[in-house]
Amino acid sequence: DVAEFIVRDGRLDFAHATQIREDPVRILRFFHVAASRRLDMHPEAVARIGRTLHFIDDDFRRDPRAARAFFAVLLDAPAPMAVLRMMTEAGVLGRYIPEFGDIVARTQFNMYHRYTVDEHTLQALGFLREIEDGLHPDEHPLSTRIAPLIQNRRALHLAVLLHDTGKGSGDQCVEGALRALTACERLGLGHQESELVAWLIRSHLLLSDTAQRRDLSDPRTVADFAAAMGSLERLRLLTVLTVVDIRAVGPGVWNGWKAQLIRDLYAATETVLATDGDALEAARQGLADKAQAERDRIQPRLDRLNPAFASWWVAELPDTYWVSFGPEDRFRHAAFVRAAWEKGESTSAGVRVDRRRSATEVMIWSPDRNRVFADLVAAFAEMSADVVGATINTTASGQVFDVFYIQDAAGQPYGLQDERQRQALVAYLREVATGELIVRRRQGGPLARRDAAFRVTPAVTLSNEIAENATVIEASGRDRPGLLADLADVLADESLALTSAQIDGYGERATDVFYVTHDGHKLVDETIIERVQAGLLGVFSEGETAFDEKAAQRGIARAKASVLR
Repeated sequence: DVAEFIVRDGRLDFAHATQIREDPVRILRFFHVAASRRLDMHPEAVARIGRTLHFIDDDFRRDPRAARAFFAVLLDAPAPMAVLRMMTEAGVLGRYIPEFGDIVARTQFNMYHRYTVDEHTLQALGFLREIEDGLHPDEHPLSTRIAPLIQNRRALHLAVLLHDTGKGSGDQCVEGALRALTACERLGLGHQESELVAWLIRSHLLLSDTAQRRDLSDPRTVADFAAAMGSLERLRLLTVLTVVDIRAVGPGVWNGWKAQLIRDLYAATETVLATDGDALEAARQGLADKAQAERDRIQPRLDRLNPAFASWWVAELPDTYWVSFGPEDRFRHAAFVRAAWEKGESTSAGVRVDRRRSATEVMIWSPDRNRVFADLVAAFAEMSADVVGATINTTASGQVFDVFYIQDAAGQPYGLQDERQRQALVAYLREVATGELIVRRRQGGPLARRDAAFRVTPAVTLSNEIAENATVIEASGRDRPGLLADLADVLADESLALTSAQIDGYGERATDVFYVTHDGHKLVDETIIERVQAGLLGVFSEGETAFDEKAAQRGIARAKASVLR
């Protein structure tokens, strides 16, 4: 059954030449029938559609019959990505939804995105359907579990379709939300559903930014994010939107590390949203309860090995540690420290490949000192290891227990197939942690044409409002080997104590976030704040100036890199 159309030579075609002129809405119904019957379109039908695109005017766009046909494709087609791509290539989708038409073939000026904006969007819609169909239960267990619970499915699909329509027009989130409101009104959505679509687009970077750039063990982080969500339904919608958005950026962008961060933030936020009363107090209590529960869970296991160590260890680490890792992570960490504790060693280093996080885990146990973090990350850079995550813990007895996650230049766990490489690294780190070995800071390498293609504008912000007990410094600029060490040196020069660090990157741009204190409190001294800002900007600007000079010598034109994703 192909309704008012015909099948000619095994492909769908219009029954006669005047069908579109008689009722232009047949253009959208044609795509719906082709998708639902899994039929190819006849070349003459495609050509006829191309000649009649002028019928898709304002009256067409507001026709409820056209909206029904469009939503049938978007929500019910067995393979929506394929049919929407055909609609795009035929000029129909961009003509029917002008907001989408503005991003067709739009190139993004950075090395983060693999696809044009429209292709990225279609990839995201395709992956959304795969999650709804339960095709990725192992790789995406959270999204697979919550997708069937979503009540506003049409709003989610529209938000994915329109989430990047603000690119090229200022703040992509704000502009995209405004464009979405216009599109939703034209498609006949009610006010409440339209506002939900706009909210999703306005917030579509919030979850990934919070998960990857904020300390998830800080109660204010969780409370503020829960307040921004407002309901469990919105949390579910934004989680699925975030996952498909990241997955559609390109191969290798999604990894186990990002997946775990998103799951951790979702779980903490879900707890707060399920609690009545003050969100911040609920977050504090939820994190404290979880920390105590994890202490109680691990102590019997440790008691069987060494009761004295067990009692000492559960009291040694702050709550932030106990809410940052899973049970097996914590038991492995305890085994590592117990080995050093029983030998009376104050400094130790350990390493293992963590396939779940797509990174190599490095554990450091050493006495605390001013420049220990800066020296360690400089050592990683010297050994060509890229730090993608770090959890910093200062114990009650004045030791540091830091856990780093590192990758190689290809984005794979460092030393994945080379045990000797991993052991050489930890032997070096063990010496560096003592402070007796001066680490050579890595110098910038030669300019590559790929690196010179974009000019990356640096930015540094400091806030005392984001975290409960620390100043949050966010530094963003061109990524390069040794960057994290240079930034950490600036903080160490001002005797700032580092309590947490989030390391993030988007192609040529790095965004590193540091939680710091000064003499045990938030940083409020304006003189020090100005020096820190100037120092961090100087780290980025010096390299960018060198790129400008070398690019000019070689006659290479440079474009300003996109800031938002």
